[in-house]
Amino acid sequence: MAAAAVVFVASALISLISWVPLSLPSRFISAALPQFTCAAYRPGTLTNYMCAAGVALMAVAGPVLVIFLLFVLRAPLAKGLGYIALRLPKEMHFFLAPLLATALYTIAWAGVHYATATLTGILPQIIFPAVIGLFTYAVARYGSDVQRALTPLLDYRDRFPKWARILAAIAIPLVLSLLLTLQERVTQETLKEQGIVLIALCTGYLALAPRSGDFWSGAERFVSGEQSRV
Repeated sequence: MAAAAVVFVASALISLISWVPLSLPSRFISAALPQFTCAAYRPGTLTNYMCAAGVALMAVAGPVLVIFLLFVLRAPLAKGLGYIALRLPKEMHFFLAPLLATALYTIAWAGVHYATATLTGILPQIIFPAVIGLFTYAVARYGSDVQRALTPLLDYRDRFPKWARILAAIAIPLVLSLLLTLQERVTQETLKEQGIVLIALCTGYLALAPRSGDFWSGAERFVSGEQSRV
């Protein structure tokens, strides 16, 4: 638990300190895209929901494009991570994946929520990416134990093709999000939004987590650079 607390605090500091600089790429892209509002549509109507969906799509377009660019550059990024890992004490390796996950998520989260950084749901928006770092650590540290406990569920899951599991991982939080916002006046938006992110993390893990042995050992081998020498 002490290690988890250290990871959470370090991840929160990463999010807090890097909030402004990591939001810049997404904000620059979003600023270049056309902007519109839904003031002309009556709340609660289908056209209003469709317009709101369009506004939301434009709001996340910048972060999505940045994340796509990072995906394209994943090979040199992984190489750089391995280079850093080789120069750190082994005791520090468990920090790398959670802190990297926090930084990457902050790029997207801060890009969308830059103007609402002080709003609070489960956590203040400005440190919410720390949850991603903590989740990454928890999966790496306890993933094999969780999978053993959920063996019957995962056996049932594996009967379905991967495309169906991907669809479920996307659809469940999306449908829940729509149900939570089907109101004329949406309340507790920040709390609901952060809750949906947590649900998406859990459903994504349950639907897609590979069953290939001890994830923590594999993660340690990666950050120590052993895989690059195979």
